[in-house]
Amino acid sequence: MAGFESGTLVDDSGALDGVAKKTIEEIFRLVEAEYGDIDDIFATDPELQKLLVDAYEGKFTPQRFYNEVTLTKWFKSNAEALQKRGFYKRIYDDLTKGIDRKDPDYKEKVRKVAGDSEYFRGLDSFEAELEQTLTEKGIKYTPEQLSSWAEEIYKSANERNTSFIDRFLNRKITFGVGAPTGTAAENIASLREYARDMGLDLERDYKSSLSDWLQRLDRGESIQVFKDLIRDNVAATEGKVTGDLVKRGLTLKEIYGPYKELMASTLELSPEEITLNDPLLRSAISQDGQLNLFDWKKRLRTDKRWEFTEAAREDVYANTYKILRDFGFTG
Repeated sequence: MAGFESGTLVDDSGALDGVAKKTIEEIFRLVEAEYGDIDDIFATDPELQKLLVDAYEGKFTPQRFYNEVTLTKWFKSNAEALQKRGFYKRIYDDLTKGIDRKDPDYKEKVRKVAGDSEYFRGLDSFEAELEQTLTEKGIKYTPEQLSSWAEEIYKSANERNTSFIDRFLNRKITFGVGAPTGTAAENIASLREYARDMGLDLERDYKSSLSDWLQRLDRGESIQVFKDLIRDNVAATEGKVTGDLVKRGLTLKEIYGPYKELMASTLELSPEEITLNDPLLRSAISQDGQLNLFDWKKRLRTDKRWEFTEAAREDVYANTYKILRDFGFTG
């Protein structure tokens, strides 16, 4: 396998030292491709992560890799639980043999023949807990997926391993399948509002990135990371004056706010009608700098829409009245 700078990853105790989660995920996938299916626990347990790094560096043959696993503290402390879980699962599988998983009454038929078994009771209880976790995280699922995911976690005796479960479910977070709920919905709402304040449409402009962003947020990354990314993208596409203001932390909504307010009142428009991408609004700031509000109002009065405002009609009436009065046509 390709070389790897393990010195930057592993400390003297053999534990991973400040490794980016994404890096471990990449190593996990590469090792899995080399040795076949590997339990997700390898991506969360420090001792097993060390094995991943060693395997990636090419130190192990496949047989040695499997042998080294059996020598770890993790294996020694969990082997008995795994063996017991496997024993109970074999009993459960025997009791439920012949019941079609696609049968709409599958769960009830299984409950009827295996409801008193140790494996069914534990799996059923964990499935209810997993459903609540999925709801809190905002992960969409079908009844079949819930059942499948619960069993995948439970059969490996990881139902109390929160790190394992978090990693397992993190890969199930996607954007675009129905409206997000739970924590995902809160994060999307916050990002959507910030993008809107920057003159962008989150779902349109960042559609291909949102699933990855949600997964990274679920892993604990700050939402500010993604707001900063949006900010930097906007700053790079704006002119120098506006771009510099964005870099200082201002949103386009804040920058153009006073101009938008005066534009709405002068042209007698609803503020909601004026978007941050309105060409007239954007003309308030150019490479030459920002217009002061007095000059901005003068420019607004050159817009054709101003001619149809009540203020324009009053202005015309006042001017007409003044002319008539000056010529002596009024009292």
